[in-house]
Amino acid sequence: PILQVGVGLYKGTEVKLRWLPTINQNNFKFKYFGIGGLHSISQWIPALKNMPFLDISAFVGYTKISSEYAIPGNNPTPELTMVDPRASFEVSTLTYQLLVSAHVSVITGYIGLGMDNFKTNFKMLGTYTVDFSSTEPLVLPETYTNPINLEQKGSGGFRTTMGIRLKFAIFTLHGDYTFREYNTLNVGLGFSFR
Repeated sequence: PILQVGVGLYKGTEVKLRWLPTINQNNFKFKYFGIGGLHSISQWIPALKNMPFLDISAFVGYTKISSEYAIPGNNPTPELTMVDPRASFEVSTLTYQLLVSAHVSVITGYIGLGMDNFKTNFKMLGTYTVDFSSTEPLVLPETYTNPINLEQKGSGGFRTTMGIRLKFAIFTLHGDYTFREYNTLNVGLGFSFR
């Protein structure tokens, strides 16, 4: 479960924050954070301004997920010595989306069209000494510090989201499905105060 908080500001603008408390178990650490902004553009289009059941909004959001794994056993073999060995993985995305929603009574349906840009990074951190001198006298020990740092940037491609939200007094229940290279299903329960 992820906590999401949205605060409405001036003229149909909303700031959203997503957060998950840091998970730190055994040798594993996981963090999740996201922030975004939503702005109603219907209010600026004269033909849509007088249609209160329909809204078109623009959304921009940033999400960062990071994890780190501390590799147990500093000296797994006589030939390999490790000092503070860790594996680190990080993903950050920037999402741009145009959202169209229509609501009747307690039901709101919505469709979103957008794109994602992403950056991933994988690192092997720590100091690793490889020493085969006991079996190979002519081979000198070699030490590697933070030996791996791989980075990839790109576009996640076009995305389409379809969803529905039910509102009962201050409670909301929503679910949506996003179509892209890796499809995702998202459900949530919320509280809305106006």
